[in-house]
Amino acid sequence: MESLFAFITAGAGLRDLMAFWTGWEMLPPRGEKLWVQLDDQSTQTSLAESKACFNRLIVNSSHTDYATLKSSLSKALKYGSRGYYSI
Repeated sequence: MESLFAFITAGAGLRDLMAFWTGWEMLPPRGEKLWVQLDDQSTQTSLAESKACFNRLIVNSSHTDYATLKSSLSKALKYGSRGYYSI
């Protein structure tokens, strides 16, 4: 959880992350879980994906350190979809 907090305070905002992860700019209602799935099939250059309907963030499992994970996630947030309201 500390790494997620460090990521949020160092660049992308919590709203950006939540919009990418869940489709909305806020945390899901109490009781709903946020899921992180590690993808063994993707390459190291693959960006994170989300399945917003299921509150699932899919990240590449081949990242060897926090810096490469952060860089990939930052690019995904910058260039990826921003949730339901942008359709």
